[in-house]
Amino acid sequence: MPAAAYEKVLLPNIEKNETEWLSAYQKGGGYSALKTALGMTPEAITNLV
Repeated sequence: MPAAAYEKVLLPNIEKNETEWLSAYQKGGGYSALKTALGMTPEAITNLV
């Protein structure tokens, strides 16, 4: 019986090449929220959360 189709949520990029490299993580959008947060005031972050 074939395995049921499912969406990879926890590690969606696990099968991509070079995912252990920081540059590949950043290319995939990694740390984008951090860059946004660093440009915000603490009050703005609190209001967003």
